[in-house]
Amino acid sequence: MDRLRQSVALRLFGLQLCDWAALLLCTFLVLLPKGGIKVGSVPLTWGYLLLGLVAFIAFPLGLLSGSLLRIHRLALVEVLAIAPFQAVLLYAFLVHGVKDWGFAISDLVNFVFLPTAMLLLFKPWVAKLNWEALLSLLRRYIFVAAVYGLVLFFMRIVTGAIIEIPYLTINAADYGMIETQKAISRGGSLLKLISTYNNGNVYGIATIILLPLFDLLERKRWRKAILRLALTLTLSRTVWIGLVLDQVLTLFAHMWHDFRSMPIIRLRNSVRATLLLLPLCGLLALGLKMMSRTLLFLLDPSFGGRAEQFEAFSRIWILPPLPVADISEVVYASILKSFGLTGFLTLLLMMASPLLIASFDKGVFESPLRRAALKGMMLYAAVAWADGAINLIPVMAFYWFTMLILIYGRQITAVRS
Repeated sequence: MDRLRQSVALRLFGLQLCDWAALLLCTFLVLLPKGGIKVGSVPLTWGYLLLGLVAFIAFPLGLLSGSLLRIHRLALVEVLAIAPFQAVLLYAFLVHGVKDWGFAISDLVNFVFLPTAMLLLFKPWVAKLNWEALLSLLRRYIFVAAVYGLVLFFMRIVTGAIIEIPYLTINAADYGMIETQKAISRGGSLLKLISTYNNGNVYGIATIILLPLFDLLERKRWRKAILRLALTLTLSRTVWIGLVLDQVLTLFAHMWHDFRSMPIIRLRNSVRATLLLLPLCGLLALGLKMMSRTLLFLLDPSFGGRAEQFEAFSRIWILPPLPVADISEVVYASILKSFGLTGFLTLLLMMASPLLIASFDKGVFESPLRRAALKGMMLYAAVAWADGAINLIPVMAFYWFTMLILIYGRQITAVRS
C-alpha cells in the first residue's frame, strides 16, 4: 500500500503536475501574457503568478529528492555568470535604495527568481516533461499569436477599433487605455501590431527570442511567412533588426557548412539563405510603405529619441550611483547609467554566457534544438542595444526558458533533427 501511495504521489507531483503546469505556463506566457490584474502599478499576470506557484511546489520536491544539491555543471556556469550582476543589484538596493518599487520588483523577478526557477527548481522535471506536447503547443501558440495580431492590425485600419478582453488579452487595469498608454501609434489610424502583448516592441522582441525555435519546429513555410509578416507589422526598427540578423546568422551558418568541405564546395544552402533575404526586404519595404516612410526612417540618428540614452557612455561611474528604478529601452546604456561600469560589465557577462556554455559543451552545436535556443538568446543580446524591453512581461521569461533548453537540451528528444 505504501509503495502504491508513493507511486501515485510520484505520478501526481512528478509527471501529471509538471506536464499540466508546463502547458498552462505556455498558455499564459506565450498566448495570453498580459492577462491579469494590477496591485498599484505592479502587474500581476496569470503567467507569472503561475510561475510563482509552480516554483513554490517545486522547491520542497527538489529538496526531498536532493536534486537541488546536484547542480548541473552547465547550470553552475550560468549561475556563476549571473551572480556578479545580482551582487551589483544587491549593492544598489542596500546603498541607494529604491526609486520605483514596480521596476525594482521586476529586476528581482528577472534576474533572481526566473533564473533560479528555470535552471534549478524546474530541473527535476525536465526529463519527465512531455516535451513533444509542450513544443507542439509552443509552436501553435506562436503562430496563433501572430494571426491574432494580424487580425487586430487590419481590423483597426478597416473599422478603427480593436478587441480588448479584460483579464485575458489585456490587464484588467489597462482596459480601454492601450492606445493612450502603450506607445503603439504610428500616426493616424495606424497602430503597431501588438497581438495579445499590448505593445508592438514587446511582442516583437519577445517573439524574436523564440523565432529560431519556431523555425525549427514548424515545417510549413507559409506559417513562417505569416509570423515574419506579423513581426514586420510591429513597425518597430528594433524588431526589423532582429529579423535581418536572424536571416544573416542563418546565411553564415549555411556558408560555414558549405565551405568547410573545401575544396569541394556546395553552395545550395548558402544561395537559398541569400534568396530568403529578398522576401524579407520586401516585407520591410511594405512596412515602410504603410507608414509612408522612406529608408531614411531606418537611419534616423535619434532612433526614436533613444540616441540620448547613449550619453551614459560619456560619464561613467564605477559603482551604481542611483537608486534602483526602471531599465530603459537601450538596455546596456541604461544599465551603465544606473548600475555603473560594474553593472555594465557584469550584464555583458550574463548576456555572453550562452556562448560560454556552448564553449563548455560542444554538444550544443550538434543539437538543432539547443542551437535554436542559443541563436534566440544571441539575437536578444544584439537587439538589446536598441530596445531590450527587459523589464516588461514576458521577455525575460522567454529568455530564461530558452536558457533552460540550452542547458538541459540533451534530455529533450521530442524534436526532429
